[in-house]
Amino acid sequence: MTWAHVGPVPSPCVGNKGQARLEVWQRVHAEAVVKMGAGMILILGEFFFSPGTNHFLPIDWEDPRRPFQHHNAWQHATIIAFFLLSALVDLTSQVWLAQLSMKLEWVATALSLVVIVLEMVALPEHRNALEF
Repeated sequence: MTWAHVGPVPSPCVGNKGQARLEVWQRVHAEAVVKMGAGMILILGEFFFSPGTNHFLPIDWEDPRRPFQHHNAWQHATIIAFFLLSALVDLTSQVWLAQLSMKLEWVATALSLVVIVLEMVALPEHRNALEF
């Protein structure tokens, strides 16, 4: 027997892993992936746009009064974070749960909308008349 007749040894794991990954991506809806990607980009943009700025630190630790700063950035980030939570629930429901749970997805989306309403009510609190 020569080595020319012996082919590569087939691995049973390679085909199964690739097939399992393909099945997972086929179950994921594009809406959840877009919500996750856009949400992350928007949160990063809210805190770090324009280049060189950093609105991530919520409290001024140098000031003895420790005032909360960057109200608008944190309000917007909170709204976006709840939509990220909704997208995470969508992905969990679609991929890891044995049965798709539309009620769970609706509850997560409703929670996001409630947070938006609460934030919109509180948004005018730190603005003057010219900012509207």
